[in-house]
Amino acid sequence: RPAQIAWNWLRRNTPSGSRKNIAPHYDLSNDFYRLWLDETMAYSAAIFPSEQTTLADASRHKFDLICQKLDLQPGDRLLEIGTGWGGFAVHAAENYGARVTTTTISQQQRHYSQRLFETRKLCDRITLLDKDYRSLQGRYDKLASIEMIEAVGHEYLPTYFRKCSSLLRPGGR
Repeated sequence: RPAQIAWNWLRRNTPSGSRKNIAPHYDLSNDFYRLWLDETMAYSAAIFPSEQTTLADASRHKFDLICQKLDLQPGDRLLEIGTGWGGFAVHAAENYGARVTTTTISQQQRHYSQRLFETRKLCDRITLLDKDYRSLQGRYDKLASIEMIEAVGHEYLPTYFRKCSSLLRPGGR
């Protein structure tokens, strides 16, 4: 038990600890993830509206549902905490006209996403940051954080939710 306590203490999700903790998982080769993710590179649960739906379409369907829940409108300033490989940011900018700021602390995901945004000619609508959620500044109309919360750590959840709240303008979603 004392060894486990010490190990967990060393792996706390502090700003520097979070980078170290995610690197062995998310900073594996992007080629590895391309082998088994769909073309959206979504690494979160897809939503299948029918048995015939492909994984890529189910990922896009999930993105649509999130955008609809947010009531995302053209010109909305959307903050995404946890870029992944950029699929949601692209979807929100291309299909809903949002101005997206997205952040990741994964080097591999950031490199992949930056190239994706450049290829899709979305750099004027998507800003990609290399920031821990605790370092984010500004006010946004909408905020999304898709299946990233497990990386926060239970002891940091109050900090995470306070930070999310502080980043939303009054009446934001």
